[in-house]
Formats: sequence, C-alpha cells, structure tokens
Amino acid sequence: EMLDARGWINGEMLEIDLKNEAVSLDLLTADGVVAASEPISEVTKREGAIASVNGDFFDINSTQAPLGIEIKDNEIIKGPNNGREMAAGVTTEGIGEIAAIFLEGTFTFNEQEHELASYNQNTIPENGIGLYNALWGQASREGAVHGDPNVYEVIIEEGEVVKTGSEISDDEIAKNRNILIGRGNGTDTLKEMRVGDSV
Repeated sequence: EMLDARGWINGEMLEIDLKNEAVSLDLLTADGVVAASEPISEVTKREGAIASVNGDFFDINSTQAPLGIEIKDNEIIKGPNNGREMAAGVTTEGIGEIAAIFLEGTFTFNEQEHELASYNQNTIPENGIGLYNALWGQASREGAVHGDPNVYEVIIEEGEVVKTGSEISDDEIAKNRNILIGRGNGTDTLKEMRVGDSV
C-alpha cells in the first residue's frame, strides 16, 4: 500500500522460487490467440495455474491485443508496439529479469529481404509492413493502419501468393495462411507481388 497524489494505491506482490524444479512459468493467453481478452482468473483456472499476473496494457477499445511482446515455448507470438519493448521474462538459466525486446523480422521476395515493422500487432507503423497469421485471432486488422488511405494486402498460403488487393480482409486467418499488410511506402514492395509468386 502506498500514498501518492492520486490517493491510496493497493498492490499485490508474488514471490516465486525459480530454483524449485516443481515451479514453471508460462504465458497465458485468452482463447490461445493475441486479439482476445477474458478475466485473468478464468484463464488461470482453465490452464491449471496456481497464480497469475496481469502483465500488460492492451488495445482495450478495439482488438483487445496486448501492447507488449508475447513469447510462448520459445516462439514469438506477437511483436511489441513502439514504446512497449520492456518485458518481464525468465532467461534460459532460469533467472527472472526485465529486458528490452525488439522485433527483428524479414520476409524474402524476388531474392531480396524486406523488413517487417510489426508482427500480429494492433498497429502497423507508418510506411511499414505488418505480418499476421492464425495466432492473431478473429479481430479486425483494419484499425492497424489508422485510416491510412494507402494500404495493400497480400495473402500467402504455403509460401505462395494467392490473393492481393488494396482492401484489408476481415476473415479469421487459416493455419496455413500468412497475411502481409503494407501501409504508406510499405505498399511499394507488396504491389509488385502477383498471384503464384513465392514469398
């Protein structure tokens, strides 16, 4: 408990012995996807956890996607929004720490690597390209471009372009699909792609 200019603030502290072999940590997600939410008590009970911590802010008025990075079983589920790179985690040596984690991702087209500006995030930076897959969930991706009129989408199945266009699709993403969305100058590379191209 502490007192500041806003009044009394109440908090809880959870102490964990990471050296105890019976203790393990994991990421809990609503419905197993990025863009969804549910009470943390329900997720905790469903996953059989003993305790849980609400670890992030999220896109509360739209997609419900968290703003920070998500990693589960050494797989990146989503990248961090700009300014939200700090994350709590555990090192491979079992030491808990808070670290700055940045997204570094590329995709290859026409034998050239192109940078990804976001991955399963509720926002694509201006002039960037975002990648979405089934881990995103059912929420609309249209808000990620913030009303930018210059957008382009490429739908990829099994590494091959199957559809392109200047409208952002709203369907749930199948497990064998990836979707690239370009915004502003980020559309330039995507507009070169044709159905049947390898990515």
